[in-house]
Amino acid sequence: MGGFIPTGPLPSSYPVSEPSGKPPEELLTVLRDSGGALLELPIRDPSAVGRMMDSGGGSPRFQVEAMYGSIFHWRSLLNGYQGYWPADFPDRMGIAEQMPSHEAVALLRKEAGLELVLVHIDRVPPEQRAQWLRLANGDRRDEPVRLIAREGSTLLFRIQEAS
Repeated sequence: MGGFIPTGPLPSSYPVSEPSGKPPEELLTVLRDSGGALLELPIRDPSAVGRMMDSGGGSPRFQVEAMYGSIFHWRSLLNGYQGYWPADFPDRMGIAEQMPSHEAVALLRKEAGLELVLVHIDRVPPEQRAQWLRLANGDRRDEPVRLIAREGSTLLFRIQEAS
């Protein structure tokens, strides 16, 4: 019997967990507005760097959560959603890890139409967290991003028009 894999009886129940990745309801209205692409941060689990769980384009778990969350707003997503990761995906995610630098913002806006950045501030590395919180608390016109909404530890930034 070629190809037959013997299995035991199916379990009577399967473990169920609540999927994570859905953006807070308060932010969905803004996310659902038509517009450019969204980037969801973080893209990498600091504990996975250098391990197989980290594929060069970030931690698959974080990318999958971003893709799951996109079914609630249907905005274009830099984190993925083509059924495979395009050849430039690892490079693009490398640029995304440099956010919120002016250079990274300008490059992702030009190359990918980036308009919004959704930051889960409690999950980004401490050095990035400090930068994002400074941007969230400030009102400098020369910064490349501006906070437009906040819900708990999730911050939503809009990319500023280039001056």
